[in-house]
Amino acid sequence: MRTNIAELTQSHKAIAAKKRARVAEVKEVLFDDEARHEFLTGFHKRKKAKADAAREKAKEREKEGRKEDRRERRKQLRERAIENAAEVERAYGAIISQLSLAYFRRSGNRGVLLEADNDDSDNEWDGIGGNDEQDEEYEGEQVVATVTVVEDFDPTTLTTGPRPTPQESSEHAKPSLAPVPTVQKKAPRSKPTKSKSKPKKIFYESKDERKREKDKQYTRKREKAALAGNKAIKKQKTRR
Repeated sequence: MRTNIAELTQSHKAIAAKKRARVAEVKEVLFDDEARHEFLTGFHKRKKAKADAAREKAKEREKEGRKEDRRERRKQLRERAIENAAEVERAYGAIISQLSLAYFRRSGNRGVLLEADNDDSDNEWDGIGGNDEQDEEYEGEQVVATVTVVEDFDPTTLTTGPRPTPQESSEHAKPSLAPVPTVQKKAPRSKPTKSKSKPKKIFYESKDERKREKDKQYTRKREKAALAGNKAIKKQKTRR
């Protein structure tokens, strides 16, 4: 139940609340004219900027896709190269073992073959060029180092034989000192030049000859005109 004091002071509380709200509210709103103008006139510009940004993102995605494809292709090529190298290793290993077996069978050295089979560490094939390794030891004050020198191995020597050394190839490439016979060519015969033709003489008509020629042309024209007039008269008569 509300008391008389609460009823009388209710209006005072409402007035105090209105005063507090009036103090907290903003007196005036100020707009930035440049920002407002840019917002109102920049719809096309913002739309174009969004389209450009989307286009750039699409280009970046396409670029990343191409990079990923190249990465996958390189990975596949690497794996294929490793497989090819392993196959070549196995193939040449089988060829070398067959050649060694054929050599031992031809020489009849069975004891050496059996001894080589028993000693796995000595007869184990260590890849291409494994037989050309040379071990050398270097001793220092506190360290002993073993250096293994491996010579280059060319697989084509198994089928085509060893290649010639640069010294041998240079010896083969030296020209022979024997004199080379020279063949003298005959000079071509000079064709007789034709004598220049003499200039033609130009004959000029005299004044009387020109006058006679002009009279002849005039009489011909008159005769042609007369014939044409007679033909026209005859046609008119025939029509009547």
